Amino acid sequence: MNMWHRKLRSFSLPEVITVIVVIAALVPPTLGIINNSVVHRREALQFDMARRYLSSVLETVLADVYSSDSGLGMNAVVQANYSGTLSKRLAGIDTYYQGLGVSYSLTVSSPVTKDGTPGNVADNNYRYITVIVSWIPAGGSQSRQLSASVLAAQFPTGITATPDPAGYTTVMELNGTDGYIWRRYGWAAGPNNELVYTMQPRRWLFFYPLTIPQPAQSTHIGITIKPYGQGSLPPGISSYSLYYYFYNFQERRLRFARIQIPVSKNKWSTKWIDVGSPGGKSLVGFYWANNISPSNDIGIAIGKLQVAR
Repeated sequence: MNMWHRKLRSFSLPEVITVIVVIAALVPPTLGIINNSVVHRREALQFDMARRYLSSVLETVLADVYSSDSGLGMNAVVQANYSGTLSKRLAGIDTYYQGLGVSYSLTVSSPVTKDGTPGNVADNNYRYITVIVSWIPAGGSQSRQLSASVLAAQFPTGITATPDPAGYTTVMELNGTDGYIWRRYGWAAGPNNELVYTMQPRRWLFFYPLTIPQPAQSTHIGITIKPYGQGSLPPGISSYSLYYYFYNFQERRLRFARIQIPVSKNKWSTKWIDVGSPGGKSLVGFYWANNISPSNDIGIAIGKLQVAR
């Protein structure tokens, strides 16, 4: 039986050298590709860490802006020493991220309007809050930054009535919605029981029936108001002009005068009126005299009515 045998031979020296040369030529580019992939992966992770850090810082600042705590709020955030307060509140987060080479900076702008531009002083209730996060990327030595800005404002949620500066003590207090309007068109109840109005024409009459405690003695009445709406007050208007009347059924005497109440967009302002020494059933009314165009989108809110003696 004939058998065919294949003769096996090893690589020749020139062949081995050729293979080694080919492998040596391919290894550096391959390692470069692998290294670039690792660097890009690390840079992506760093960017994600920076984004998370920025979000944590910005959310903490906004929480402080809208906090009802007496030591926080927008007034605290704009102070120079707020950076120390923020560092304490971010202590655990800072330790982790700054240990990875990521840092942040915070800036708070000057007051602007809701459109982000300077306007009437009474409308400048907003500020830009900007957080910038910086880090050195894995594949280089030049710092990179990621930033975010938000337009924020803090408005009081409650109605703050100013005590009578003459030292009188409040003996009666009514909400704005406890009043009556000669015609109800255009008026509505606000979220804090304030009486709000933004419609035209502006000159509507609203009044409050009172039963002032006896005996008759020196009495002051305070009305607390503020602008209502998202718009701006016309140039040149720094106060609301109101006519008031006060009638006491026992005295049968009518008092009537014009008063000016300073305007502050995000604050309640109280005006006190001396109404003599009445007692018993009375009626106090107000007539809004400012002529403001509907295009200004700004009205009036009646928050409180106080009787002090």
